[in-house]
Amino acid sequence: MNWFDISLFKFFNGFAGLSLVLDQTIIFFADYLAYILIAFFVVLIFKKSTLIEKLKLGLTGVVSAILSLLIIVPGIRFLYNHPRPFLEILGAQKLFNESGYSFPSAHATFFFALSIIVYKENKTSGIVFLILSSIMGMARVAAGVHYPFDILGGAIMGIIIGLASIETIKNLLRKKEQTFKN
Repeated sequence: MNWFDISLFKFFNGFAGLSLVLDQTIIFFADYLAYILIAFFVVLIFKKSTLIEKLKLGLTGVVSAILSLLIIVPGIRFLYNHPRPFLEILGAQKLFNESGYSFPSAHATFFFALSIIVYKENKTSGIVFLILSSIMGMARVAAGVHYPFDILGGAIMGIIIGLASIETIKNLLRKKEQTFKN
């Protein structure tokens, strides 16, 4: 284990257990912010003016979810069994239960993928999404369920998955459009 990763973990996790209000704030950002971001993404879909634009954005989000949550993260966790920090570090605070392995963070992977998709659609909304996804990642470290490198690894993979999802849907729609023209 990397001393830098552990040092960063201990710094962020040091905020856990200081006060009930701070713990609840960390839990909100670590766990419940995800629902708000998904709702925001759905609103962005419905704000699109045409059905094809709505389908394109919605399908891109679905592809990123499938790639990140059903293929990439489980595949890596199957091959690389990295325990959660509360299982390895004596005195680590755990603010809520998480099971399974920690690397990469599924939250970071999926929400950074979604952030890139949103960014490609609307720069301002995308920056907000990226900032909130980063806060979510830091909160998950503070809550004791991830190491910082779990978040960083998930963020990098998420960005790649988001870009791949955009290209996948773009290519599928282009092929479909060419089929209708022929």
